[in-house]
Amino acid sequence: MALSILPRLLGLVAFLLIPLLVALSRLYLGVHFPTDIFGGWALGALVLGIYFGLGAKIEGMLHRWSLRPRLLLICALTLGMNFLMPEDTRMAGAFFGSAMGFALASRYLRFSANGLIIKKALRYLLGLASLLAVYSLPKLLIRDPALSQQALVRFIRYGVVGLWAAFGAPWCFYKLGLVELESAGETAGGSTEPS
Repeated sequence: MALSILPRLLGLVAFLLIPLLVALSRLYLGVHFPTDIFGGWALGALVLGIYFGLGAKIEGMLHRWSLRPRLLLICALTLGMNFLMPEDTRMAGAFFGSAMGFALASRYLRFSANGLIIKKALRYLLGLASLLAVYSLPKLLIRDPALSQQALVRFIRYGVVGLWAAFGAPWCFYKLGLVELESAGETAGGSTEPS
C-alpha cells in the first residue's frame, strides 16, 4: 500500500490534504472550474475504488499473461487514449512508454530497490539527470516540426521519456551495479537476466 512508506496518520493526512490543496490552487489560478475539480475527484474515487476492489485480481491476471498480450493491451489502451484526446498526445505517449517499460522490466529486469543510501542517492541523481537529458534532447534536435507532425513528435518524445524512466534508467543502474536483480524465487516467472 502506498501509505506504508509514511507513518499511518501522516500518510492519511497527506492522502487527503494534497488533493485538496492542489484543487484549491487550480481554482485560485483560474485554470479550472469547480465542476472540473469535482469531476476529477469523482473519477479519482472511481479509479481508487476499482483498484481496491479489483486491483489484486487484475495484477494477478496480467502477471500470468506472457509479454506479447501485455504489449498488445498497452497498444490498444494507447490507441483509445489517442482517440479520446487527439489534440494532446503527451499523456498517451507517456503512458505508452512507461507501460511498455514496466512490462519489459517485469519480464527482464525485476530488481530490488533496496541497498545502501549512497546507491539510492546515486540512482536518484543519475535518474533525474538522465531523464532531463532524455526529455530535453529531442526538443533541441527537432526545433520546428511541421505543424502536421507536432502531435506525433510529442507522442514519441513523451513515449521515450516514459520508456527511459520505466526501463532504460533501471537497466543502466543494473549495469552500473547500483541495483541487484531479485532472486529467481522472488520473480514471478520469466527470465531475470537482461540482455
